[in-house]
Amino acid sequence: MKQPLRIDITEKPHPKDIEFILQQLLAFNRDRAGEGHFQQLAIFLRNEGDRLAGGLIGSTYWQWLYIDILWIDDTWRGQGYGHALLEAASKKKFICRVGNAHLTKKTNLQAAGSRHTAKQ
Repeated sequence: MKQPLRIDITEKPHPKDIEFILQQLLAFNRDRAGEGHFQQLAIFLRNEGDRLAGGLIGSTYWQWLYIDILWIDDTWRGQGYGHALLEAASKKKFICRVGNAHLTKKTNLQAAGSRHTAKQ
């Protein structure tokens, strides 16, 4: 007889545990849907001093662009740089087959006052 599983809740998960879960999910999906061509994506905005002023962090998988983080420094917000990052992501050659995009909730918080606010 199998021992029952226990639920382990942690606010500080070990990176190896997170990576294990991700790899298991990717393997499951590949077995059922074929290769998804997973690719991480990072696009940055930098000032003349090479300091980060914004960025888009995400990935592509099975013709989806997943945007986990989209951030613009207050100084540059409202000037079209968020749109420019999204355009750059959509034009990047390795994701040209992407037909859909998904923004996580943490991406939407900054856009609360903008015209690009995503519906929750």
